[in-house]
Amino acid sequence: MNDTVLRAVHELEADFPSHRVEAHPDGEGGAIVRVHDLSVGDTYEPSRVWVTFRIVYTYPTADIYPHYFPESFQRRDGRPLGEAFSTTVVELGPFKGSMTMASRKSNRWNAARDTAALKLHMVLEWVRNRP
Repeated sequence: MNDTVLRAVHELEADFPSHRVEAHPDGEGGAIVRVHDLSVGDTYEPSRVWVTFRIVYTYPTADIYPHYFPESFQRRDGRPLGEAFSTTVVELGPFKGSMTMASRKSNRWNAARDTAALKLHMVLEWVRNRP
């Protein structure tokens, strides 16, 4: 992990202090990250999930996306998760297998303002507030 990516991991640990943050080097200077036990609200089953994503070596100039949720992630009411979600097979370092992908690209990503921690907060807020 390069120093900028390592700082991003430390920011995630500071922003999510009651959650286990796993970070594994990706072999290119970036990191594969999983943050555990995040609340996504009662609309979903499970209501607490891990979220996995990659911070690439060009961070902070590169957006953080997509974000991956457990394959079992679903709405309690049985409705589809909706746009921006799909199920895919992932091989991200130690995290392999079928996962639910949320693709929320930040078209106005600003390296001076946006962070991996902020992006995770935004993705979680988007999930929690979906109709």
